[in-house]
Amino acid sequence: MGAASPKRSRWAEAAAGLPGARPAPLPASPSPELCFLVEAPPGGQGWVHEIKYDGYRLLAIIEGGRARLRTRGGEDWTGRFPELAAALASLPAGSAILDGEAAVADASGRTDFSALQRHLQEGGAAVAYFLFDLLYLDGLDLTACPLSGRRQLLARLLAGAPAPLVLAGQIEGRGAEVLAEACRLGLEGVISKRADSPYRGRRSRDWLKTKCGLRQEFVIGGLTRPKGGRSGFGALLLGVYDGKELRYAGRVGTGFDARRLADLSRRLARLVRPQSPFAGKVPGLRDIAAWVEPELVAEVAFAGWTRDGLARQASFVSLREDKPAGEVRREAEQPQEVGRMPKRTNRRPDPAGAEAESVISGVALTSPERLVYPEAHLTKADLANYLAAVAGRMLPLLARRPLTLVRCPEGMSGECFYQRHAAPAFPRAVRRKYLAEVIEGEALYVTDTAGLAGLAQAGVLEIHHWGCRIDRPERPDIMVFDLDPGPGVELAELIAAALEIRERLEGVHLASFVKTTGGKGLHVEVPLARRSTWQEVGDFTAALAGEMAKDHPERYVINMRKALRQGRIFIDTLRNRHGASAVAAYSPRAKPGAPVATPLAWEELSPKLDPAAFTVATLPRRLATSRDPWADFGTLRQALTAKAISAFSRPRA
Repeated sequence: MGAASPKRSRWAEAAAGLPGARPAPLPASPSPELCFLVEAPPGGQGWVHEIKYDGYRLLAIIEGGRARLRTRGGEDWTGRFPELAAALASLPAGSAILDGEAAVADASGRTDFSALQRHLQEGGAAVAYFLFDLLYLDGLDLTACPLSGRRQLLARLLAGAPAPLVLAGQIEGRGAEVLAEACRLGLEGVISKRADSPYRGRRSRDWLKTKCGLRQEFVIGGLTRPKGGRSGFGALLLGVYDGKELRYAGRVGTGFDARRLADLSRRLARLVRPQSPFAGKVPGLRDIAAWVEPELVAEVAFAGWTRDGLARQASFVSLREDKPAGEVRREAEQPQEVGRMPKRTNRRPDPAGAEAESVISGVALTSPERLVYPEAHLTKADLANYLAAVAGRMLPLLARRPLTLVRCPEGMSGECFYQRHAAPAFPRAVRRKYLAEVIEGEALYVTDTAGLAGLAQAGVLEIHHWGCRIDRPERPDIMVFDLDPGPGVELAELIAAALEIRERLEGVHLASFVKTTGGKGLHVEVPLARRSTWQEVGDFTAALAGEMAKDHPERYVINMRKALRQGRIFIDTLRNRHGASAVAAYSPRAKPGAPVATPLAWEELSPKLDPAAFTVATLPRRLATSRDPWADFGTLRQALTAKAISAFSRPRA
């Protein structure tokens, strides 16, 4: 690698001076920090207050001279705001992640969401990107730094920035006065933030939201017949989710002009369904024109809630395309218990009494703060973010393989168990396919990063896969030699065993790869063309292991009895059977410290090797700073030939 550019060195030096800044690769899927709704803004020092902008929340990712814009739900909206992307790309940074709100402001400075939507449909308006946070800059993760430090660095980065990029204003202290002035000016409300807080990437009491009036998102579940001279529909039927059930929450029949009526009517006509999407009864059934699929989200202003939980005096504001319908819940103001941070627990409820959620890789994680590795202080959200970080290397090896999983729904402090059948606990992102053989049921597999996040949501701490793909489970394409050291075996002896297997495989023209297991052992794995049967692969691996045990009985054993392993290495080939599995490359293990099964280059097998150093916390940095030692694994099309099969004598019972 060449020397760093001057601008990169300048930013790196400035950012490195902030407490908490650490070198790290650019995150692929950063998650936004979210607010709790409270009755009143906090008073006193230690808090800063910002205007709540009426626009679209966007995370900006700058890399390689280009900028991308992502919604809070993970959708790519770069194409919707090309002028913002171009301005961001001109900033003097090699790589960065910024947080802000895209909005259109009127002459008095008030942001107008309707004007922003008209701009997206017709163009013409000047869109600004009000930036209020900086998560990453030129190789340094800033999320653990205090907000005040991140803010200072953001201001320096935006100095002289083009017009669409605006540093969001902040006021220290005087929360009640700030809110009163915001409401007097007709603004939506105020966001209050702890000046010394890190950027947590989830809902947190470090960020609090206070509104001037009631306004929130609702899911559209139906519409009523139009009356009088109105066309299209009379009112929209609104709902909010309570767990997985959509609950009726009232109607909205005002706030529409002719253009909005026509646009909504066209969209809803494509979503008509025969049954109600709401759980429970909906009043006024005679007036209902149609039920619709609960996909569209409307932002609605209203006067309050009735005793029955319905929005009162509702007025339509706009459609919200940046929030998935499944995330919409009733917002409830919370008492101002913000004097100190609550103790960190395995679970934390959200304001409405349901479990708090965080969207990572497009999957909603319930209880993202749950400590799944308590001794390492790693949460469910940390695990999902780790899987997203390693997905680029993990998925080519794992995708479309039947899975056997170790689930620990309450983390390592709770019960853990194996599972390979589909179950309701797995989100839709985790795919299913019926396999008649072996399991006689629906097997689980993943195809993308969302699938990996779905495994984290289901409490999976270990991912094991079969040695075949889901479309042809009768044809293996991987064979595995699992080296399990008995008591008294040194690392050097384990390395020698792996190298001996490699040498014997090379003798029959088979290339092999090595990885740690996240425990004490090593795996030697061989990619294969899908020509051999399970019987052939099983016989071959057993024969090779048997010959090693025959040649060196003092070193190796192929009998799985633990009493025979003292001072010897058990060469386990039982993973080469139909339905058997091996721990996946880059999978965490359900062990203290969150160790990871890690692919290695053969030259890394040395006395300096420390398998325990590869963990959920450390591996993303390794991936960012080293080449992929298994880059050729999926490209080899080597076959297990008849000559190779006959090269080793069968082991004796």
